[in-house]
Amino acid sequence: MSRFSYEDPRRGWLLFLAIGGICYLLTYYYPLPQYQYNRYIVGQGVQLYRLITAHFMHTGEFHLVLNIIMLWFIGLLHSRHYKLWQWCLMIPMLMIGVSAGIHYLDPNTVYYIGLSGILHGLVVIGAIADLHCQQRSGYVLLLLVVIKVAMDEFGPNFPGLQMLIQADIPANANLFGALTGLILGLIFPFTLPRPEKIKRLK
Repeated sequence: MSRFSYEDPRRGWLLFLAIGGICYLLTYYYPLPQYQYNRYIVGQGVQLYRLITAHFMHTGEFHLVLNIIMLWFIGLLHSRHYKLWQWCLMIPMLMIGVSAGIHYLDPNTVYYIGLSGILHGLVVIGAIADLHCQQRSGYVLLLLVVIKVAMDEFGPNFPGLQMLIQADIPANANLFGALTGLILGLIFPFTLPRPEKIKRLK
């Protein structure tokens, strides 16, 4: 039996699975007002755990399932790029980055829940790792994130989607997530060596 190791890049996928499970448990078994981001409460310097727990909460089944599917898909694509301990640092940093952006730079947002901003950050982190490994898919992913964030910020609202997720689309949260992901993707070391290094090792 193989020994569990936080250094094994293959273990990163476990964290993505666990986050999906936590999202399900908090959304269905715990009261939303107690764990969502609340500007008035956080602004008083109390219940700062909301800066983290808000990202696990969802408005309903469609919102939850959509985000979990996206989370696990991103995990399948990119979890191999980093070791488990690196993901354990980066994902909470993403959560804090998005929450801090909302709190200090988006005063119009009073309440916030959902993984949307985190998902944008994870895609950017994965795209940068792809580029490090000389995979052109990284350029495509970065372009898609730029287009998506631009549409969120400057494009029209989509009432149908808002009705399905039972909430407003958090445009600025997606922007803050993408920017935080860009910073983390540039400063964290990569697990995978460059392709030319692999050839030399052979």
